[in-house]
Amino acid sequence: MTGPVHTEADFEHPHVNQSPYFQLDTDLMVLSEIAPRGDALSYGATPLDRHLTRSDQKHVQGSLRMLTMSIPHDTPLSIANFIRDTFDVRFDSRSQANDDNFMTALRLDIIPILEPKIQIMVERGRLGLASPAELILIRDLLGIRSAELACLTHPYGEHEESLAEMHKAVAYAVRLVGGEMHGTPETRFRIKESVGEDGLTQSNDDPKNPAGVLMTRKRTIASLPDGSSVRERSSFVLRMDAKSRFYTQFGDKGVAEMRAIQLLESDEQEAALLPFETFISTLASSKKQKNAISLSTTIYAYNPATTELVRKQEAERTEPHPRISRHYYFSVEDHEREVEWRKTAPALLSDLSMHNQVANAMLNPDKLHPDDVQAILDKMGYGHNKKKSPLRRLLSKVIKRP
Repeated sequence: MTGPVHTEADFEHPHVNQSPYFQLDTDLMVLSEIAPRGDALSYGATPLDRHLTRSDQKHVQGSLRMLTMSIPHDTPLSIANFIRDTFDVRFDSRSQANDDNFMTALRLDIIPILEPKIQIMVERGRLGLASPAELILIRDLLGIRSAELACLTHPYGEHEESLAEMHKAVAYAVRLVGGEMHGTPETRFRIKESVGEDGLTQSNDDPKNPAGVLMTRKRTIASLPDGSSVRERSSFVLRMDAKSRFYTQFGDKGVAEMRAIQLLESDEQEAALLPFETFISTLASSKKQKNAISLSTTIYAYNPATTELVRKQEAERTEPHPRISRHYYFSVEDHEREVEWRKTAPALLSDLSMHNQVANAMLNPDKLHPDDVQAILDKMGYGHNKKKSPLRRLLSKVIKRP
């Protein structure tokens, strides 16, 4: 499969004057399929379709919720209660946001005409099994305004060691599609809400000195050739109680200012937070969880042009979104074709063992021998045996050998 898999006529929708950027040729498809990825309990992306994976996600949600029970002994009670009691809300909100972005995509209706291998890739995205590289391609192909590439839940620093692997996997994906990582990411902080108030305050908390605030740190870490930016959003609780470093540094005045900043609109917070930004950044970057307690990190690809087209599309929508079924891209007449490609599909949707094997190798490229790559590709059914094939050349660009 080389060259475009669709024609310009396939994209003749109202407001859709933005055709997909990436050409899904064989080499790009192979390398995105074997690219590093996490699983649901590490840094795997949230499924695009929450309804398709509802039962599985309940299990994942329960397992990750247990991480909020690993409470360090010196954590204020109101903060521990907040992290535990709001976990489900944060998890469900992220799932709903991914589903909303997928269901408002500009070109969902082209899926029936895509080639089977690409349909499998889209299915992996819906199930939460796609790699960051595949999700970049799916976002561009279907016209999704924002697509999560990876997500790690790490309250109190639990599983935070996987952040390095997650960043490597995303960097691999960015390089694969010709993007550029930013050496000094643009960063901004935001206060989302107070911790220790609104019914969560315990009897031993001073209402004039709340336990802390829930904050986010958003960084633009890469740019993609399709016009998307890759952003990282980290959530954490900044402690402001009497035993915290923030209170020691800024006292009651600093706490009062932070509470006032919280009431400002998001765009107005940036200037107001400047006096505190360096100090907060130092705490948020520390591996110690005593003063800035980490919660989660999400990396996603956002495209402003697609977002504007989706906004126009939704403004003119007169009917609710149809809920698509799992096999929405097959008609009854296509049943034989479905059976055939499922027999020969190089990657089964229910089995990620091969992907995990390749992901581990890709994350440690210095240990990856060219013969290992060829053996993996042969096992997956790809017949690229020539030393100077386009696939081999592309691999040499992506995998930085010492």
